[in-house]
Order: sequence, then structure tokens, then C-alpha cells
Amino acid sequence: MADVERRGPAGAKGGLPAAPGESLFTTQSTRQRGKGIAQSARLPRQATLVIASVLAESRRRWSRTLGEAFVVCQVADRKTLEQIIADLKPDVAVVDLALPGLGGVGVVRSLRRLSPSTKILVVTNAPGDGEGAAALKSGVKGYCRRTIDPGRLKKAVEAIQSGKIWAPLKLLRGLIAELLSLVNGHEEAGPPKPDCISGLTARQRAVADLISQGAKNKEIASRLEISERTVKAHLTEVFRNVGVTDRLQLALLLKGYPPATG
Repeated sequence: MADVERRGPAGAKGGLPAAPGESLFTTQSTRQRGKGIAQSARLPRQATLVIASVLAESRRRWSRTLGEAFVVCQVADRKTLEQIIADLKPDVAVVDLALPGLGGVGVVRSLRRLSPSTKILVVTNAPGDGEGAAALKSGVKGYCRRTIDPGRLKKAVEAIQSGKIWAPLKLLRGLIAELLSLVNGHEEAGPPKPDCISGLTARQRAVADLISQGAKNKEIASRLEISERTVKAHLTEVFRNVGVTDRLQLALLLKGYPPATG
């Protein structure tokens, strides 16, 4: 029987363990455990997160940090992960690609079918452009190295939970270039650009156009002769005005292809 551990904020009510490493449901079936966690997370509603890794130390380290903001469930194999995701429908899943039986990033699609609303972040021993691109195309919202600092992991989880993508900038630039290549090949048949683009100021549009070309903030600042802080401020306004949350969505939008929601 795979080990499943539930943790929550220290001192929280409702029977959540306050001490790191304290586990519950040791004699229940995996499915009953998932249902029990789901029930305890409903009152009051707390964000739920599953950590899936064969490495006990990684699970403990991540759980200590993420347990401050989430009800955390730990699993150590694919079968248990699938059962917990199907029953619990967690807000976020942090999945180690070295998980036994996982078989690489291709399994992400099956996990998303079990719970389309769950945001998935995958960690890997040696991040690569090919694997990272495949992961993001499969619906992963975050992709990072397994040795990521717990504090950075928390920031990554918070980012994807708010609808953003967390991945190396080089990887995102490559995907933007690939998307633009595909879009440019069908540009004549593409739909018109949405009206929200016309509402941008000239400087906001200039920033947006450079973002859609894969430019970094530093490069944009240099080309427009403004500070990086000003670039970030313009980009924040662009995202807000056109209704997107990341560079990939903006690149598609500027080519007249609004990204799918959900």
C-alpha cells in the first residue's frame, strides 16, 4: 500500500496535523483516503495539493513549505496518484517525472482527463527543451528542476494557480517562435484580431509586439529605451487590458488566435 500523508497549515482546525511528517488514514483504502481528504478540505474550503514523488525526502521538504498554504497529500506511485486525482480533484498537483510507472510527460493528458481543473507542475532531474515543450503542450502549467528551492517551488505553485505558466524563459521563447511559425503559415485564413488590442496605448502595443516576437524584458527595454521596470508595468497593463495572463497567450492573441480558456 502506497503511503499517503495529509498535511495542512500548522495549528489549523479540523484535525489537520500540525507536526511535519504526521500521517493519517494508515488503515483505510487509497480511495477512502482521498475522499476523507476531500471532505476535510471543504469546511472551510482550503486549496488542495498533491505531491507525487518516489523520493520521501523531496516529499517532506516540499510539504513543509507548501503545507503553509495548502492541504497537502503525498503519494509515491502512479496508481495512487491517479486515484487521488480522480477522487480529490486537487487544485494543484506537483508531479515528479521519475515517479514509478509514470512513463514520462505523456501521462499528463490522462491525469488532466481525470481532473481537468487541476493545475499540474512537473519536476525533473535534468530539464530539457524537448521534454519541457512536450510537457507544456500536454497541458502542464509548470516545468522545473527537481532540486528547485522549496521557496521557489511555492512561488511556482502560486503562479500556476493564478493562471500563469512557470517554465524556463528559453523554453517559452522557443514555444512562442514555434507558435508564430505555425500561425504565420496560416495567417491569411486566421480570424481577425480582437477589439481589445485596439484599446492599447502606442507604447503598450510596442511592448506587446516585441513580446510576441519572443523578446525578453531586458531586450525590450533596450530597444524602446525605457527601464525594465517600465516594461513590466506596461506588460501588466497589457495583460489586464486584453484578458490574458502570460506571454504565450499574448503572442497568440496578437496573431488573431485567442488561446483556449480553462
